[in-house]
Amino acid sequence: LDSECDQVSNIFIHTETASSSSSLLQHQENNNQNQNQNQDPSFLSALLHHKTPSLSGEEHPTTTKNVEGLEVTIAWPNRQLKGRYNGQVLQSQPDLPHGLGKIQFYNDDIYEGSMKNGTLHGAEGTYWKANGDVYQGEYHRNLRHGSGELYLANQCFYKGTFKFDEPDGVG
Repeated sequence: LDSECDQVSNIFIHTETASSSSSLLQHQENNNQNQNQNQDPSFLSALLHHKTPSLSGEEHPTTTKNVEGLEVTIAWPNRQLKGRYNGQVLQSQPDLPHGLGKIQFYNDDIYEGSMKNGTLHGAEGTYWKANGDVYQGEYHRNLRHGSGELYLANQCFYKGTFKFDEPDGVG
């Protein structure tokens, strides 16, 4: 990472730790996605508009069903976010995202990809932050873990391995 980008992981995941939980969970009526698209650097445009492809073998039609508008809470060690989920859930636990889906968080962040037992988990997931940062890659229990690419709105970029939510290695 170059000197301007040496705090890549802290910028992406920890920017909201100083915010109060009530402001994190406050619902915003207007979707700022169009505004963010107009402000994104051109090299990010393709990634920001990318839709995570279907993952063969990840769908379990006998154990999951599709839902729309399910309110979910995703928790990290230092914060939690609420949003609306569209996608697969376990038939035995219809309030638990499991399979492919999309979460529109109330702070205008978006996650699209694999879910397991109510967590961001699997080989492919894309997380768009409202500020223009984007991560695409593997998740393990809500953390970036495995291969991935992180594009920050300030044009910093990291492609490589993540361990427990932090870039690991040169990238």
